[in-house]
Amino acid sequence: MNEDLKIKAMGVLAELMDGLAGVPIKDVLPRERLSMQLVLIGDAQSELEVLFDPGMFDDSVFGVFYFKEVYVQLKGLQLYYHGFFVVASELPVGPKERRKYLLAELAGIDRFFLRYQFHYGYYCLGALELDDLLFSIGGLDEFSVLCPLLPMDVPEGVPQTAYLFALFLAKERLRADLLGMVAALDSPPVLSDSASVTEQGDLHTPFQWTSEVVHLIELAHALHLKGVVNDGETGIMEFFEGLGDFFGVNLGVPKRGFEDLKARKRLSKTHFTDSLREALLKKMSDTDAWVGGGLREGR
Repeated sequence: MNEDLKIKAMGVLAELMDGLAGVPIKDVLPRERLSMQLVLIGDAQSELEVLFDPGMFDDSVFGVFYFKEVYVQLKGLQLYYHGFFVVASELPVGPKERRKYLLAELAGIDRFFLRYQFHYGYYCLGALELDDLLFSIGGLDEFSVLCPLLPMDVPEGVPQTAYLFALFLAKERLRADLLGMVAALDSPPVLSDSASVTEQGDLHTPFQWTSEVVHLIELAHALHLKGVVNDGETGIMEFFEGLGDFFGVNLGVPKRGFEDLKARKRLSKTHFTDSLREALLKKMSDTDAWVGGGLREGR
């Protein structure tokens, strides 16, 4: 596998994620926002099509990388934003009706994951052993027990599993959004694993991560690498799941998140942790200036 090609491809995906994070949420009509998101995805796809000639996919190494790492991200994001737009457009007005609708959508997503539980387990683990079969052109016979049967037409030249993994990515992100909407409707809030009750009987509500998920992924990798939690004895998958559950977000596969951070071009590879350091230094500087000014005035 050409490492230079891989770095360029991951760089395009990282820039795409940065661009999508910058799409305004407020003061923009949903259809206009969707259009902006799809344009960014389309631009990234055009850049990647220049890098990957279809003939390259005859080599299973290139095929696996493209369809598992690149195609899944592009198609998954496209499906996610379409799905979110549909849900947002169909949401009933009343809180009871809205909650019923959201729970029905969540149940549908859970059924989908259960229907493809073998492939979903492989996706969640970030496994590699069957990649040559699952993500190569012609790697699986259509009658193989490993070939997923999908209820929609898959684009010609795309392995069934690649499209299925794109659906997993889209539905995981949509599920996190739906759970957030349900939690916002519930009063008192629904207890989660991160909620607790104090000795006085008061409810300590869970924390919510309100910044970009990619920022928490960056912080999670830094904390795990420093070994500051459980003396560094917690595995990275367990650590990511626990931290994600605490803040109510899905941090995805750690290896994939790290590759995205490493491939950044427009932003610093440590953009978020750099910003934390800058915020601390600014606060210290401002405090020193205020104390110094106060002392001078006292004299």
